[in-house]
Amino acid sequence: MNTLSPHPTILPQRWLALLTTWAALFVWSAPALAAPSDALNILRSVGQSGIAQDVGMDQAKKDTANQIAREAAQKTGAKVYVVLLKRDEDPGAYAEIYNQLGMQGKDLLIASNGTKWEVKCAGLSHDSKQAVVDRALKVQGLDPLGRLRELTTQMTTAINQQTLTVAGTGRMSWNEFQAANAGKGWSGARMSEEYARYKATGAMPGGGALTTTSTGAVPVVHSPSSNTGTWVFLSILVVAIVGVVLWRRKKRDASLGQDLKNALQGPEQVITDVYMTMDGLENHPRFGQLLEAANACQAKLDDLKKGPATREAIAKARALNDEANRVRRAFDDAKMQR
Repeated sequence: MNTLSPHPTILPQRWLALLTTWAALFVWSAPALAAPSDALNILRSVGQSGIAQDVGMDQAKKDTANQIAREAAQKTGAKVYVVLLKRDEDPGAYAEIYNQLGMQGKDLLIASNGTKWEVKCAGLSHDSKQAVVDRALKVQGLDPLGRLRELTTQMTTAINQQTLTVAGTGRMSWNEFQAANAGKGWSGARMSEEYARYKATGAMPGGGALTTTSTGAVPVVHSPSSNTGTWVFLSILVVAIVGVVLWRRKKRDASLGQDLKNALQGPEQVITDVYMTMDGLENHPRFGQLLEAANACQAKLDDLKKGPATREAIAKARALNDEANRVRRAFDDAKMQR
């Protein structure tokens, strides 16, 4: 979660005009949303774009805010939701709505109390989002709705440019790159450095070529030739027995394979959620340790995916689910301490 608070230089004589504009646009004495869950329930029913507001907007301004969100959604082809809050509300508390609504990729969530802005978009890295917000909020002479329009315009441009870059070069986005290199135990800073190098050169760290090999031997049954009925019968019997054995083994392996796949779904989803929501924790004193724990889980998950489907592997997958949930709780605790 990233609470982005710009500090533009404003001449003293402009402060009164700026505050007056805010007061005229938003009636801050309106009843407060009881919790982020209220905004979540509102946005669940608005479709591809919409707003949840707690600032007493009149209908005309509300229509304008909705139009801003709708235009951004049309430009990106993704979901765009906006939460407008009272001045004393923390927009960071509303960031989790992004995950709760299943938003991903180019989907955009903006929450603001007029002075602080929370921006979530999985398709852009934290640094990219910060650069866009800083650039948009440096534009002078805008009222809050104008500021919202400027921010969504620049965000949609950045999102579409990122999409074109990835589509045009075949290179991975920031989140895809993190997932592909999660098992390498890199710190957050190292991950950023490697991604910058990857974007510049197109080469994955360590060569990056992925190959798939098969180690299963194809069974061969040799039947000696004989002119006697006994040898023919024995040959047929051996082939039948081997066939039954192979059929039963194939059936057992298929069952174990499905059980392992089912057991891996839990930890895989948890670890994916961790990587998707770690933005904004880069400055946390324990971020490196938390990231290493997540990377360790990802490495174990990768090993289980590549390994054979055995009862031991299934037991390890179930244990990994508990470990992944402990890592997620550690990240959640770190977010609460920010």
